[in-house]
Amino acid sequence: MRIAKLSLSALMLVSACERAESDASLATPYAARLATTNPAYVRTAATVRRDTGAKPVETFALPQYTAAQSREGAAVYSATCARCHANAQWTGDTFAAAWQDRRLSDFHDLISVTMPQDNPGGLTPRQYLDVTAYVLELAGFPSGNVELRGDSATLRHTRLAITPPPPRAVTTNPVPTR
Repeated sequence: MRIAKLSLSALMLVSACERAESDASLATPYAARLATTNPAYVRTAATVRRDTGAKPVETFALPQYTAAQSREGAAVYSATCARCHANAQWTGDTFAAAWQDRRLSDFHDLISVTMPQDNPGGLTPRQYLDVTAYVLELAGFPSGNVELRGDSATLRHTRLAITPPPPRAVTTNPVPTR
């Protein structure tokens, strides 16, 4: 009895395979067959979502800090950072070369985890924010009425977009004519 059931199953499997080979429509994927035979599955070209490969556009804000926050940062900087870092490191082309178009969270995370070198992470979260505000002032970002906040979303969505100073007008001395 058991052999008969196995033989019957094998026979059904062989006949199904032979039928599939002879029926060309079975070679078409099921979803494609449905799309051509059932109007509910047919989508117009306007409804088909195309992947363009473009990344979603992120919006970024400019850094915001207060003058008072920067003054507090200057005091912390002179007590803990100035022995290893010159102020010129945070201005002009030097700062722009290292931090142009990077997130403020990158800078804040770096200093709060690795600085000061003799006591990494040894400052309070507020002191790290104040030092960050002071560095922003040195880099040329204007202060405002809103304090720099330490939440990760704000820092992550703040981009260090450094605008270079306008080029100086080059004057040439005309060659005197005789």
